[in-house]
Amino acid sequence: MKKYIYIAIALCAFSLVSCDDFLDYSSQGQVAQDNYFLTDSQAEDAIENCYYGLFERDGMFSREIYWEQACATDMVWGKTRGFNNLATLSYTGDESPLTDSWKRIYNRYGIPKANWVVMSLLDKQATQELTAVETRVLGEAYFLRAQYHLLAAYRYGTKELGVPFVAYEDVEGGYNYTIPPQLPSVTDNYAYIVSDLQKAEEILPRVEEYTIEERGRACKQSAAALMAKVYAYWAMWDSSKWDNVIECVNRLENSYGRGLVDNYADLFSTDFS
Repeated sequence: MKKYIYIAIALCAFSLVSCDDFLDYSSQGQVAQDNYFLTDSQAEDAIENCYYGLFERDGMFSREIYWEQACATDMVWGKTRGFNNLATLSYTGDESPLTDSWKRIYNRYGIPKANWVVMSLLDKQATQELTAVETRVLGEAYFLRAQYHLLAAYRYGTKELGVPFVAYEDVEGGYNYTIPPQLPSVTDNYAYIVSDLQKAEEILPRVEEYTIEERGRACKQSAAALMAKVYAYWAMWDSSKWDNVIECVNRLENSYGRGLVDNYADLFSTDFS
């Protein structure tokens, strides 16, 4: 009994102590637009975080994205995270295999972060010239915004209904971080994606201009190649876009010295010579 009395006394004493001293703290400042993107290092840190979602272990190109194939009954799972809904074609959209991938595109690493980098650097560019590194980062942000946008568009968009998207820099008065609107058609999404890739190709370096340590970043060649892929998806709804696919591939071959494999089976070879 004495033990509980002592505890009660201690709690009463603590409740009589002012909270002011306990809650006082020194502000460490805020990471806001007006005190970020001041250096090349900050710009590089921002864009490298955007890349993360593309190679996260369990994320976009690992296990989560492939769970959607369970609806074709060509895989067997050992967990019950709503996968049975896939097999019975009664998917609601709330199951984690779908929502996890969606969050990676729209919440964690994808479109919003690339959007923020684009908007911030364009705002800076309006008042002063960007450095070479910042210009490259802007190109990378355009490319990554297009990359994440395409991941959502080709998987979930249709001719009659597109996927959500808004370019922060296009919102008059500044974007207020509300939920982006769903576009009328996936072809509207593809138009935005191509526009971003055209801007990226214009200002990004060629892959040969990167050091060995920098290889793997978006470059002119990767922008042109991804553009060809986007036009191929777009051609599902508008056959005239096949001409754009050919144009992009010709540019890859003639302007950038890239080529197509001679044999489709070579894509699955372990010989990368």
